[in-house]
Amino acid sequence: MVRPTEKYGVFAAIFALSIFMTPTHGAPACQLSRTIQLKLDNCTILSADNKADVFSWGIRMGISGSEEICIVPSTVTNSTIFTATGLCDDSQLVDANQIQMTRNQCLSRRGGLVDTSKVTSVSTEGLRELNPGWIELAENIDSAASATLELDQDTITMIGPLVTKGQLLTQSHLGLASGATILQTLKDSGKIGARSWGLNSGSQSVVAPRSGSLVLGGSDGASRNGRFYDFPISNRLNGKRHCPLQVRVTSMTAIISNATETLPPEPIVQESDPMDVCIEPYDNLFRMPDTKVVLFTGLVQKFTGKSLDTIGVKDYQNELLNIEPGIVYPSDFGNFNISLRITINNSLTVEIPPHEFQRPLKGLDKTGKPVVDMEKTEMQIYGYTANEPQDSPVFGKAFLSQLYLFVDYETMTFHLANQNMDVSTPIPTSSAECTSSDSGGLSPAAKGLIGVGAVVGVLLLLVALLGYCFYKRVWRPSRENRRPITPPYVDPPTPDPPTTVDGGGHDGDIPLAPVPRNGGTVENNEPTRGTAAPNRTVPVLAEAAIVAGPQQEHAIPGNPVRIPVTSRPRPNSDPGEFA
Repeated sequence: MVRPTEKYGVFAAIFALSIFMTPTHGAPACQLSRTIQLKLDNCTILSADNKADVFSWGIRMGISGSEEICIVPSTVTNSTIFTATGLCDDSQLVDANQIQMTRNQCLSRRGGLVDTSKVTSVSTEGLRELNPGWIELAENIDSAASATLELDQDTITMIGPLVTKGQLLTQSHLGLASGATILQTLKDSGKIGARSWGLNSGSQSVVAPRSGSLVLGGSDGASRNGRFYDFPISNRLNGKRHCPLQVRVTSMTAIISNATETLPPEPIVQESDPMDVCIEPYDNLFRMPDTKVVLFTGLVQKFTGKSLDTIGVKDYQNELLNIEPGIVYPSDFGNFNISLRITINNSLTVEIPPHEFQRPLKGLDKTGKPVVDMEKTEMQIYGYTANEPQDSPVFGKAFLSQLYLFVDYETMTFHLANQNMDVSTPIPTSSAECTSSDSGGLSPAAKGLIGVGAVVGVLLLLVALLGYCFYKRVWRPSRENRRPITPPYVDPPTPDPPTTVDGGGHDGDIPLAPVPRNGGTVENNEPTRGTAAPNRTVPVLAEAAIVAGPQQEHAIPGNPVRIPVTSRPRPNSDPGEFA
């Protein structure tokens, strides 16, 4: 039989599980949103005839399934802007420094070109207004295309301007400004969960190069070392430049040293005169006003005792093409190292080591391949005058080599943290949040199927529990009826002082009261090894009645006495009593 506690427990389990399995509409079933991770590294694209090879740096990306380019992240533009055929025609082979390039140098400098014959031409309407961030670039946007981008395992089709002339656009831009069309398109198509991105810029240094990564829709938890420092995204101009990622540098000092001597830190920026800076992953170097650049050259003169012997771009143009020139000088000049210590908003402090701020001169040889000139050193900084169009300080990849950058346009904030230099396995994490209106992107039909499945599951559970109850009430007792029943325990009587059965025993013989034959009495006038009252009747113990058979004799080892045992009938019992 089923005890009352079991019966109530069964109904309680059914009730609890039915509540647990019934779909609730107040708590959405949030799914983990997707991210897209792209690798930043040396980008090499080989042509079939080896006459149009590309040796660049950035994200290697397929265009429309046939072309490949090397593209770099940029907050300058909202659109993804492509360098296209025409940019390396003979009329375009003079760069912004008036250096004559070879076609191979041009192809590597541009990161490859999109073949305009393999993409669909579309109108440029609205593209100039969408990309106000580059003042002079809009004048060179005279065509556009609908192109399919290959992003790791995903593809996306979008409209982007084609740049076919001019020298301001060094390489194709993956537009990641605050109105980035690629982020919005990816989110609308469900390929990412949020309009956000995280950048590990890697390093292009000669001493310690390393690859980086770009995560669309989130950030890479493995690339960050320590806490994030939070900053608002700005919509104001910095000088004449559109700059969503602005920070205020409250302190910057330069530390110059050699093997035997280190000068006290030289202040470049002080808290009393802070400097507002744009963070731009498209740029490579530190761009600063000329008034700041002369402080670096003055520091070198103070340490070495002589003016820095700089080398002009045109003085080494026949050896290599320097895509973004800094301050170049002979490697044997003074034998010194410079590092920078930068504090942002009086909170985050980062140190730029000498191998990032100074490095052997890198460039492209006549065939477009990267080369290093160990006889020349380049300081990763260049200046500008106040009348230039882009007259704002910019910190590029040399600065970001030590920091992880996460930008979230959903909250209009960006975040900086010290970078983990030893990333073995990236951990992309979506920044999307599950809200009350989000049910993981499930359609109404999918939600209905989930509800039906939950109801069917509850019904199956009820059937299983009812079957268990049937088993307890019917099938299990029939098995218990076949079990041997242990008779009730009967307390034995308190015996008189024992005697031993004479069987030629010894001091270890078992003391035993006289036992009657045939269930009668025993008369004992000569007790052995003990005293027993004569003519006393001793009852047979109940335990001896278990042996089967009407009249059997039970022999006690070591004694000649035979004890007759009469079996008793099995007592009537209710099988359920022992269930």
